[in-house]
Amino acid sequence: MSLQVEIEKHSGFCGGVIRAISRAEKFLEEHSGGKLYSLGAIVHNEAELQRLGGKGLVTIDKEELLNIPTPSSETLLIRAHGEPPQTYSLASKLGLTVIDCTCPVVLRLQKSIRQAYERLKPTGGQLIIFGKIGHAEVLGLLGQVDGDAVVIENIGMLRSALVDGTIRTDCPVEIFSQTTKSPVEYSQICKVLSESLRQAQRPLRTETCGGEAVHGQASLTVHNTICSQVASRHEELA
Repeated sequence: MSLQVEIEKHSGFCGGVIRAISRAEKFLEEHSGGKLYSLGAIVHNEAELQRLGGKGLVTIDKEELLNIPTPSSETLLIRAHGEPPQTYSLASKLGLTVIDCTCPVVLRLQKSIRQAYERLKPTGGQLIIFGKIGHAEVLGLLGQVDGDAVVIENIGMLRSALVDGTIRTDCPVEIFSQTTKSPVEYSQICKVLSESLRQAQRPLRTETCGGEAVHGQASLTVHNTICSQVASRHEELA
């Protein structure tokens, strides 16, 4: 019996990670013998991390960042996942030069979440993020709104949050997804959320993006924020 291995055409590092690696390599080539701090692993690939480590890339965590002596003349790379605003403030306080490699898709998502938050504040509305609790990208998103959002990892968490009142059904709601999540699962979550809001209050206004919401009136705005490259991979595997 022979085993045939097929490599999916969208496999490999995503564009955001490739961009971050390229910028790290460029810096290390221009500063031969120097080092570059990366806040968190630049890529989830041990072989690549070892290769870059040999060139001078040093992976650190938040605790190690806090222990960098000040004032510092070192350089810090922000990886594709992005960071909350507090990280940039800390880097500035430490005197670090920042190479911001946040993925453009993530940057757009961060901006969209900030704008949605500003829309929702006057209406008493609520932000929901479909993503992995504690994931770097999700922490960066929460940082855009001072942590004032509900993070759900799956439909089970969504149902529980609806039952215990963590997610309200009497106000405008806007939902976003972490850029690397499953499009199918996100669609299912949005469907359950829409049905729950509809049952709690009629009529329910459902929008694909933006829009003005009325205080005390339930509405749901679904934002399509999953990376197209990630979505294509899921389609190939379906």
